[in-house]
Amino acid sequence: EPHLRRAVTLLDSLDNADLATLYDLLWTLTAVAFNVEAPDAWPLARRARDVGHALIRAEHPGLADALDAFMASVEMRDVRADTQDLFAAAVRASDADLRPGDPLWLIVADSYMAAAYTLWYSPAEAASEAYLRELLAIRRRELPEDHPGISEALNQLVGVMTRDGRAAAAELLIRDSLERLQRATGWWGSTAAGGETPRPSATGASWRRVARPAR
Repeated sequence: EPHLRRAVTLLDSLDNADLATLYDLLWTLTAVAFNVEAPDAWPLARRARDVGHALIRAEHPGLADALDAFMASVEMRDVRADTQDLFAAAVRASDADLRPGDPLWLIVADSYMAAAYTLWYSPAEAASEAYLRELLAIRRRELPEDHPGISEALNQLVGVMTRDGRAAAAELLIRDSLERLQRATGWWGSTAAGGETPRPSATGASWRRVARPAR
């Protein structure tokens, strides 16, 4: 954690710091901060999201605005019809602006993951299922078939469905997640079977960024 914080500080001190590199570092640091229960984990997550949206805004300002509006509504933790309308608008904007293979897709997906974590274990958590399904669709399309990022998305979706009383419906997703996890890592563990990853993992953040296509 101290090394990641130092790296972020050094990048911040540069006049022309590469935003993509800063984004990668911030998301990795965010994952570590959640794992060690650092008090600034959520502010770090928000900053990472803001940097990611700045990268999107440089090429697609309308899409960035749509994502900002959606996330602002989610952070109220009182999901209403207009929140879901804002989500649908963000999905339409990304579909219109981004082509398959565009590295910005993975930043869009990270925003949906952040939205889901914001509602984690809240009364409005069930609304995050739509966000996780869109996240899963993006990663399945943009990442290799056995990429661990797909298992991560499946795990989160299973957790939401299970807590919503639909464990039986989630069983196929659990099997898919376990099989992918075993192929990708050679590990067969109880976390995936339980249907969730308690916090964004530092390892997960690292592989997700490394796999991102170079700009």
